[in-house]
Amino acid sequence: IAFSRYDNWNMKRHSHSFFELQLCLKGECEFDVSGKKYVITPGTYILLPPDKKHTIIKASDDFEKFIWGFRLTDENLTARLSEKCLEETPSKADDNILRAIEIIMDNADSNQYQAYGVIKGQLHYILCMLVRKDVDISDGSFNVKSTSFAAEEIMSFIKSIHT
Repeated sequence: IAFSRYDNWNMKRHSHSFFELQLCLKGECEFDVSGKKYVITPGTYILLPPDKKHTIIKASDDFEKFIWGFRLTDENLTARLSEKCLEETPSKADDNILRAIEIIMDNADSNQYQAYGVIKGQLHYILCMLVRKDVDISDGSFNVKSTSFAAEEIMSFIKSIHT
């Protein structure tokens, strides 16, 4: 996880082997994602799937963003989220996601022993909200193959929302 403020943005076209959430906190930024342009403004985000070439075209001087790169261990979920995540871009972050990011940032510089757990919990919550928004699991065909306890918790939470 990274929070960037007044950073030198990577302006070269590149891709990652993981998902990348870029949420605008302040200012404005224009991305090129495989030849298509997207602008994020405060409270909006772009969720980039793995291996999608992208670059920042320009950013305002006051641009600040919250960045989170993550991998999913379940191949089915990765495929389904990858095909859906750029359909409605940029997306408006709901108040719950923005509050989770506030909590993460409040704990990022904390030396308290529970800060790591708080941050990890909020990231799991954000992931649940992203998956819930972008992946339809209502047909019941979605199964967790991962042995990851966190992945199982996330999927149980998501399934409980849809029942």
